[in-house]
Amino acid sequence: MSFNFRYTGTQLTTRVNRVPNTYGRINELGFFGAGRGSNSTNIEIPTADFATAILGHMPRGGDVPFLSDPAEGSIILPAPYFPVMTSITPGDIQNQMVMDAGPRPKTLADVLAEKMLQLRRSHALTLEYLRMQALKGKLIDGKNKTLHDLHAVFGIEKVTVYFDLANEDINVKEKTKEVARLIETNLRGETYTGVHAMVSPEFFDLLEEHPSVNRYFLNQAAASGKGTEDLRKGFRFGSILFEEYNAIAAGIDGQSHRFIEPGMGHAVPLGTTDTFRSYFAPPHQISSANLPGMELYISPYILPHDAGVELKSESSPLPICVRPELLIELSAASGP
Repeated sequence: MSFNFRYTGTQLTTRVNRVPNTYGRINELGFFGAGRGSNSTNIEIPTADFATAILGHMPRGGDVPFLSDPAEGSIILPAPYFPVMTSITPGDIQNQMVMDAGPRPKTLADVLAEKMLQLRRSHALTLEYLRMQALKGKLIDGKNKTLHDLHAVFGIEKVTVYFDLANEDINVKEKTKEVARLIETNLRGETYTGVHAMVSPEFFDLLEEHPSVNRYFLNQAAASGKGTEDLRKGFRFGSILFEEYNAIAAGIDGQSHRFIEPGMGHAVPLGTTDTFRSYFAPPHQISSANLPGMELYISPYILPHDAGVELKSESSPLPICVRPELLIELSAASGP
């Protein structure tokens, strides 16, 4: 009797996309929204800003001026492509037990659910990593290869603010104002509600232990009668909400990849309307060519001689900041 795998690629893709992506702090913060399906593997990103202006008083009944149209233009970036495979073989089922309301033999459905979750988590981790890199102004993959440098693409000079946290006399609050003002100057009509900085553990420790910052929280603790607490999940000081983001994961190259380099941080505006975007391009499947992309695809291939089934997963995300001038790099160092 031949192996009967009852699931089509469409069914598997629908099933895996129903599993919510709950992985990662960047995903949780929602900078990039729900994502946009693209019917092309080359993503066209308009560079024109819609014209906004402070309006002038005009006599009633007179000629009404028109807002000027923005200069047209766009940038085209290829969406990166991330495929990976796994398989279900007799060894995954034979002699395997499941402790589910009492021991029972493991079934194909059990193993399929495990494999689908493993694939989902790998692609979710990849998307989280890409989004963190996009907040730096780059797109770097799990082989540590730079796919896109957004500052270079948009012709914007990268800005780094050096906090000089080893200097006890430095005014940290003034540094936070500097960052906020750099962002505000470059909003150009875009809205924002505040500045959020994701920083490395090394940056966070130096910041928290800096005399001016430490004194502030000690005074707060004394006033409230409570001890100081773990602030790594976020605290506001000056113009910035600082949060430690201590994420390290293994890449497909077998090397460990830090999401944020030691002693560094990245400040971004919160509450923008269209600064951060996620695009999803179609997979490398003829049935999906020129159709709007989804976050993840899975297709099965039945192995010869009843040996099992291979599952190929594909994602083609492009998380991007279309205003890289709003991305401010933070350094705990004193500067060049």
